[in-house]
This record gives sequence, C-alpha cells and structure tokens, in this order.
Amino acid sequence: MKANKKNITIWRAIYLNKIEDLDLHNFGCHWTKDEYYCIGTTEFPTNDISASKRKGEIQFLFKAKIAENLIDKKRTNLSNKEYPNESECVLKQNIKIEKVELIFPIQKTDITINTGNRID
Repeated sequence: MKANKKNITIWRAIYLNKIEDLDLHNFGCHWTKDEYYCIGTTEFPTNDISASKRKGEIQFLFKAKIAENLIDKKRTNLSNKEYPNESECVLKQNIKIEKVELIFPIQKTDITINTGNRID
C-alpha cells in the first residue's frame, strides 16, 4: 500500500493558565482545519465542548502540518456530523507530531507532542 504523502495544516486551541501547564504527552486528538475557527470567532469560546474541563483562562493556539494518513477518518466524520461548523479533524490516538508551532499568545516553534488519548 502506498503511503499518503499529502500534508494539511491544522489548528488546536487549548486553555491554560501558563504554557508550562501544557501536557505534551496527552495533547489531544481534536483539531480543526479552519484556522479562523479558533481565532476571531465569538463561537469558539462559548461552543467549546471542553469548557467545563478547561485548565486555565488563556487561550493558546497551535498549528501543525500533518500527513493526511494521521487522521482518524471515522471519528472525524462522526465529529463533523455532530458539530458541522467546526471543520474538525480528529487525529489518531497516541501519535507523535513534530514541529508543532505555538502561534498565540506567544510564538514558539519545533514543539514535539503526542496526541495521547484526549478526546476534547
């Protein structure tokens, strides 16, 4: 089977009190393909399904380029049916992603994360 080499850019917002609270080993599987969904919308802060589980008050925005074969297509389709306006991209669990960028509120590049098993 030939590997899928097409790359896409995805974004994820996580609420923390400080960047040191970030769990790089259980970063989360739910991302979005829509860069504007995480920033500049009134919907994201109020429609975040993990609002009750937030670990802080500051929204940190991350960006990554991934190979499409890292996407869990079945979970992505289910999520997009339930939340059609979020353009969700659900990644496979426990995969390593390198060169993740923190783009807001500060900039930092070359972060390596593991999606872990977080489903929020």
